[in-house]
Amino acid sequence: DHVSSVRPNIFVGRVEGSAVYQKWYFEVTMDHIEKTTHMMPHLRIGWANTTGYVPYPGGGEKWGGNGVGDDLYSYGYDGAFLWSGGAKTGVNRTHAEEPYIRKGDVIGCALDLTVPIINFMFNGVRVTGSFTNFNLEGMFFPVISCSSKLSCRFLLGGEHGRLRYAAPPGYSPLVECLLPQQILSLEPCFCFGNL
Repeated sequence: DHVSSVRPNIFVGRVEGSAVYQKWYFEVTMDHIEKTTHMMPHLRIGWANTTGYVPYPGGGEKWGGNGVGDDLYSYGYDGAFLWSGGAKTGVNRTHAEEPYIRKGDVIGCALDLTVPIINFMFNGVRVTGSFTNFNLEGMFFPVISCSSKLSCRFLLGGEHGRLRYAAPPGYSPLVECLLPQQILSLEPCFCFGNL
């Protein structure tokens, strides 16, 4: 199996004295998932940082590459566990059998650069657990790492994917940080195998 990481070309960060909004939200929806081998499809969704997130083929638990949550510069959620630094932390979920995220599910990702804190939502309900007190150097960007057996979409707000659930109070949809002339695109962080 192959694992790939993709991200939109959107970056947010904390700049001293800046009036730019510092609470951001986006969603990812699962369109298709299939299990064709004994291995479960891999999917993690979250935030990564330009200071040190360098995914590469060859690492990751049972997979052909490292992805979101396998280093100290990315923070991910797989539908049952929070991931950072290659370690997982359980969160309360009613169905905890693989695959943890199924067709039609929506994962929300909230980043507050003022605290700082990262929270996740599963079908509009906030999951227990969060990431706090992480390094604010560099710029943060949304990222998905997944195997080739699934397809999902970023929902960034507005014409770039209407949010299925409202952003938490005080948060802005990530689309609002785009510059007027910016053309949104998806970029591979790395691709190992067929994306």
